[in-house]
Amino acid sequence: MKRWLAPVLILGNVVAAGMVPLGAIAQTPKTINKVTYRCNEGKGFTAEYRDNDTVKATFGSKVLELQQEPAASGIRYTNGGVTLHAKGTSAFVEVGDTTLFENCVETGRVSGLW
Repeated sequence: MKRWLAPVLILGNVVAAGMVPLGAIAQTPKTINKVTYRCNEGKGFTAEYRDNDTVKATFGSKVLELQQEPAASGIRYTNGGVTLHAKGTSAFVEVGDTTLFENCVETGRVSGLW
């Protein structure tokens, strides 16, 4: 008697053998724009705006992932404690009720290379 191995079939968005939706496989978010901001008091930060409605914000050695939320104007990303607001080429960052990065202006941008 011969034994046959059952092939793995991909049907639409489901892998038949394990029934795992292909969209459920974790994928690394892609960076849409990487922006450098310079702010008051010689401060600055970078923001990597991603294709999954998040931003990777880097403040020196501190790296935070913030989730996009509705904004009255411009864009708003937060993790509940730190909030990045941006509109056009300007931005500011709040920690709680305190604005730590004020009058930030875009000084560099790299788009769509990732």
